Amino acid sequence: RNIHKNGGSLMQRAKNLRANSTKKAQNNARRKQKEEAQRQKKKKAKMLRAKAPYSYVHDILLVGEGDFSFAAALSAQLRQQRETAEKIKKEEKQIDHNNNN
Repeated sequence: RNIHKNGGSLMQRAKNLRANSTKKAQNNARRKQKEEAQRQKKKKAKMLRAKAPYSYVHDILLVGEGDFSFAAALSAQLRQQRETAEKIKKEEKQIDHNNNN
């Protein structure tokens, strides 16, 4: 019977090494699965991201945009640093039917 200097037999030591090796292999497999899942998630997100037919170097005029939601989304998509937004309110004219002025 072979006794290892740490007090355990060589058989026990070999068994422990195999168990540790198996645990490491399982951990590596789980890590690789997680990394692959993250890569796939990033790839899917990139594919779902809308592609604008223009870039940050273009000047874009949006007319009749209303609540600026499209302008905000476009700005975020293009990572635009320079924006100008303006809303012009219609003047309401009251007509006095009694006065001919």
